[in-house]
Amino acid sequence: MDSFPNTLYKYFSPDRVDVISSGMLRYSPPGAFNDPFEGRPEITPIEDLAEARQFFRALAPESVYESMPASVRSDFAYKQWEQIFSTWINQKDESFLRSLMQIMNASIPRIASHGLDKLFGVLCLTEYSDNLLMWAHYAQNHSGFVLEFSAHHPFFHNAHGPKGRLGRLRRIQYRERRPRINFDSRDDTEFFLVKSRH
Repeated sequence: MDSFPNTLYKYFSPDRVDVISSGMLRYSPPGAFNDPFEGRPEITPIEDLAEARQFFRALAPESVYESMPASVRSDFAYKQWEQIFSTWINQKDESFLRSLMQIMNASIPRIASHGLDKLFGVLCLTEYSDNLLMWAHYAQNHSGFVLEFSAHHPFFHNAHGPKGRLGRLRRIQYRERRPRINFDSRDDTEFFLVKSRH
């Protein structure tokens, strides 16, 4: 928290005065961002069988186990379920795994363009209340308004999700290259924090 300033800001166009009256902010889906770097990582496909086996073995998440009827879960523990699934994947032949790889790799464009929008919303704030370009772009040519927030308010430090990475303030990184993640980086949220240097 020490690396954050005391206050952060968000710019609004004049027609968004409802934010003040309702006390509600919109968390934008990544597809609504105007920076093609933001929330749109390059997802690399699964290319070899060993990687495919490892990826599909990891698809025995606790959520699948928890969705099973209680009567089924009472017969075996999660660790047993994980072992059963892992053994099943290890026994599958190459043609089966190659078919699964093709299906997964074909889904990459849909995941990048639509899947993330259904899973995540992002609140974008800035350290600057006097940025002329932001006033022009986000506050409708300087006719809107800017709200000030306390960066140390508990609302911004309600860590949850994978590795406590969601629900808290994070700094943006400016890079020349678009973020790249492996297909199996299911719990990685770092790509939300990258903007183009432009």
